[in-house]
Amino acid sequence: YKRQKELYTAQKNFSQSNTKLQEVELKRMIRENYFSMQDILLRRELLQQLDTAYARLLKAAELRYKTGDVPQIEQTAAEAQMGQLTLQQELLQRDLEILQRRNSYLLRITENLLPITTENSSGRAIDTAGAQRPLVDYYRSQQAVHEADIAAQKAANSPDLTLGYSNLSIIGWQSPDGVAQKYYGSGDRFSTVSMMLGIPIFSGALKSRIK
Repeated sequence: YKRQKELYTAQKNFSQSNTKLQEVELKRMIRENYFSMQDILLRRELLQQLDTAYARLLKAAELRYKTGDVPQIEQTAAEAQMGQLTLQQELLQRDLEILQRRNSYLLRITENLLPITTENSSGRAIDTAGAQRPLVDYYRSQQAVHEADIAAQKAANSPDLTLGYSNLSIIGWQSPDGVAQKYYGSGDRFSTVSMMLGIPIFSGALKSRIK
């Protein structure tokens, strides 16, 4: 029973370590998701600035083409750049929506949230040291479970010693020698002591499991 208690305690500690590890992993995923959305917002802001600049270039190219200063190929190149820029913006928007849905799933919410700040996050550091300690505790508690399980299995393979004692009364006429009769009252007590020793014989399967 002591070994079984130690095993159950180790299993409980293992479950708690697993919970802590899952919490750390969830926070890490949310943090990375946040930084990814922040990067996209910064890139989208840059593309919007380029969109304004390219729109001016395209307008200037159209005007110069109409006045005959440049060939039509310059206007076509400017239109192609605008189209490529629009495509990049659409791809960024799609990636942002995917991250928003993932973030809502991780947080178990229905709103599509965005970072409240868009300052430059280059050079940021993802805290991995904080995740190392729960991971170490997780593996140590897992090891403790296995060790406690081995100890419980070994205890089950040890000899079983049972001691028993009983005290009772027999009220009425009895024949202790099979001939004469004698009356016994409630004050007459009869005691017995028993001892049983159980030794495992077929323990090959248990030893293999321990090994």
